Formats: sequence, C-alpha cells, structure tokens
Amino acid sequence: ILSADGTDYDIHYVLEKNSITPNTHFSSKDDLAIVTMVANRLGISILPGLVISGATRHVLTLPLDPYYYRELGITFTSRRSLTPAASRFISVIEQLMPELIEESRLPLFQ
Repeated sequence: ILSADGTDYDIHYVLEKNSITPNTHFSSKDDLAIVTMVANRLGISILPGLVISGATRHVLTLPLDPYYYRELGITFTSRRSLTPAASRFISVIEQLMPELIEESRLPLFQ
C-alpha cells in the first residue's frame, strides 16, 4: 500500500534510489487510511515514523535498512509577524518536542 504520487516524496525517493518498484495494489493520499488498511491486513507499507507513532499497537513496525530520515522545520521571518494561531502552534511544538531539539543541537526556534 503506497502513498499516492505527489503526496509523500520521501518514501517515493527512497524506493527510487534503491531501484525498488513495489507491486502496489492500493494507494491513498491519506496516511491514516494506509495505516488502517495495514492494520486490517490488506498489505504492507512504508510510512514516516511520525505517521505511525500512534498506531504501533495495531501494526508491526520495522526500521528500514539502510536507515532513512527526514528533517522537519518551521520557517518564519519574525515572531512578531506570526498570527496568534501560528505563534501558539510553535509554542506547543517547543513544549512537546524538547528531546528533538536537544538531539539535533540546533537552534530550531529563534
């Protein structure tokens, strides 16, 4: 079960880089739909860790070999220019993800 073309470039990149052409019977633009199909034994899939982090009791997760990762970020010109919703979103991320900020050792939110 593969994410539809144009929806998850990272997974498609990994497959292409490794010259893998999966035998795909289902595809979806919705990651939750893919997880649900896998949980209902309709196939297997490759999805980003953040997508499957809440579904690990319903599906078996295995790491890729070789390991692949992607970096996520937020870009803005200044905190003063942010809408209240965007400002709150960044505050929530800073509160929920301190271990990620520490692991990367990068000043993610300046």
